[in-house]
Amino acid sequence: MNPTVSKLQKLCIDTECHAIFLLNSSLIKRVVGESPEQAVLVVFPDTFKLVSSYMNKHLLTGMPEENIVFSDSLVWVDALMEIAARDCERVGFDPFRTVSAFQILADSQLELHWIDLSEELTTAISVKPQNEIKKISKAVHVTEYAISDVMAGLKDGVSEAETAKMLNISLMEQTGESPAFPAMVAFGANTANPHWLSGERTLKPGDIITVDCGASLKGQRADIARTFFWRDADDLQLQRHRCLKETMSLLINHIQPGVSGRELATLCMSHLRKVNLHKHCPYPIGHGIGFEVHEYPAITLDSEDVLMID
Repeated sequence: MNPTVSKLQKLCIDTECHAIFLLNSSLIKRVVGESPEQAVLVVFPDTFKLVSSYMNKHLLTGMPEENIVFSDSLVWVDALMEIAARDCERVGFDPFRTVSAFQILADSQLELHWIDLSEELTTAISVKPQNEIKKISKAVHVTEYAISDVMAGLKDGVSEAETAKMLNISLMEQTGESPAFPAMVAFGANTANPHWLSGERTLKPGDIITVDCGASLKGQRADIARTFFWRDADDLQLQRHRCLKETMSLLINHIQPGVSGRELATLCMSHLRKVNLHKHCPYPIGHGIGFEVHEYPAITLDSEDVLMID
């Protein structure tokens, strides 16, 4: 039994729902190994149905036929028919993820009691099984190798765009897949922009280098940003670099189940105040990774996300 399906079926029972209606692409990908467009996952306590457009047929060859319903019309409507066929009354859903289809649900003639399971479903998707963790770890190692390999070969005069191309090639050569997102490289003053689109600026001694890239491996994505000094750094830059390394170590040592994203972000900002860097940190401190580049939990000053393990 697929572990995600087992979790969702248990959630059905625990919340006394007769079914759960899902458009969540990450949950669907965990069940079928792909993220098909125009698909709805309906989970019952004893089985599940993926209601999908015929256009996804080539993606679903590994799924048991009894768990697939191909739709000739709107997949949401046929998913509701699957629910109606089992005389369901209480149906769980994620209002945030399902907002695009919720009007269809609300306008349906079925007498259903919709149960908001957004919090429970967030837990189900954020706590990752071991097979996903292994793939994420491998994607991270691939990304770290690509960054080290490209940095070791850099020379004065190379452009941001050329460096980004080298990173993309290294990632693809190692995995046989396209990167999680196009590599971003910035030199000098361009490093002040967190998501700089690599341009024609060339590298010269004394430049700061920012690299942001990630490998994609069997559905799992990495996302790593690194900053380097090219050939030379002044005392202020070295002081700030030491503070950032200390801050990163402090946060890593503070990570444990039950800690919130807000706690980590607050700790980070407090430490950065020591060298007056907190004013220059407008971007979120961190985030989860997995099927998507940005996933739960968010490490920000207003985050209510809590770190969890299974």
